[in-house]
Amino acid sequence: MDFNMKRIIITILFLLMFTQIGFSKRLLWTSLSANIFSHNDKNYKEFYGNFLIAPEAKISIDVFSGIFLWTSVLYVPATWESVEYNIKAESKQLFLSLGFGDQMHFSENIKGVFELGLMYMIFKEEVDEDSMSGSDLGFIISTGLNYRLAKNIHLSGTISYLKGASSIGDKEIKLGGLKASIGIELTLFNKKEE
Repeated sequence: MDFNMKRIIITILFLLMFTQIGFSKRLLWTSLSANIFSHNDKNYKEFYGNFLIAPEAKISIDVFSGIFLWTSVLYVPATWESVEYNIKAESKQLFLSLGFGDQMHFSENIKGVFELGLMYMIFKEEVDEDSMSGSDLGFIISTGLNYRLAKNIHLSGTISYLKGASSIGDKEIKLGGLKASIGIELTLFNKKEE
């Protein structure tokens, strides 16, 4: 990434931060979501399919007028079986993420959300009696909308891209992919009114 691109990104983040002063009323919230996950690796898709259902749990805390920190756990399980060749394969991938986000309020009930974070990715795959496993670091970037259903309940929808890779010997293992999620957010604590 060249110097000009870094300067543009930093400028955008500062503008987002200072245009949100005074908007956020939530202090701590948690969410559960269902995700449609499309893997980065073509070979993975051939075995387990183009789209998988994956659960995710997340918790966030406001640190400064709409800027928040978050952490999440995403679990992506998959199985494949060939009756003809009597082969069974199973894959388990766990994505542990930590990052920051910003909330852009469009109205009293609707807001946009942008998030950026780091991931620790753990994977294990078993084909009959053979298995391989590993872990590595990656990143995640997300954007979406949030709609307030009630005082402390929100409906969220996001699109995210997860990027990472690992290697076993000379073989590169692509990790991450594109995910679309829909979830329910529950506010645990609101900020005190001054």
